[in-house]
Amino acid sequence: ATAPKVGMVNRIINGDMRIDQRNAGAAYTITGDGQYGVDRFMARTYGGSGRFSMQQVTDAPEGFLNSLKVTVTTTDTSGTGGFSVEHRVEGVNLSDFNFGSAFAKTYTVSFWVKASIAGTYTFGNRTTSATSSCVNTYTINSANTWEKKTFIFPANTGFTINTSTESGVQCDFGFGAQTSKSTSTLGVWQAGNYLFNSSQVDLMQTSGPTFYLTGVHLEKDSTAT
Repeated sequence: ATAPKVGMVNRIINGDMRIDQRNAGAAYTITGDGQYGVDRFMARTYGGSGRFSMQQVTDAPEGFLNSLKVTVTTTDTSGTGGFSVEHRVEGVNLSDFNFGSAFAKTYTVSFWVKASIAGTYTFGNRTTSATSSCVNTYTINSANTWEKKTFIFPANTGFTINTSTESGVQCDFGFGAQTSKSTSTLGVWQAGNYLFNSSQVDLMQTSGPTFYLTGVHLEKDSTAT
């Protein structure tokens, strides 16, 4: 049998942050977990008391009009919170990736990022059931400078995903670590609900730092087009 064809190359919706129906470019400070900034990108706090604002802005690298700006508004030094921006990819848009089978595909994620504090950050994917995850670290080399990051995710042959219009894979851009969801095993799929790395930058320790994101692209195979 032939795998179903998915028409879209980029499986991320609104990865260039151009659509902001809720806030129309105004800054929105979250009050809890799971609230949205620009369309399709939500705030995750994972039990932490820290807070941050999200805003569609026109600060963007060449070729893009907008980015999502995150600004820390309430610090969290407790060490118990995990903080990220998350995008959920509908399972039906990943059906041809064949998660959980011998025919599973590698896939590539790329994005543009900028932060006011240089250092190590995390980008992780997990299956919606939280039965498996793959965490990567990357380095922001220069503060306040747009940089492009690219990751190749290995084929996930061991864990299936939902293939309906519900979430199939969750993509987390982490900027504050939580011990219970941190792992030192990087770049491979593993059982467990992991999103962070204990050595990463924790923006939530300081009031006012910023994190920008745009140009998010997820596609099948091992080349970022």
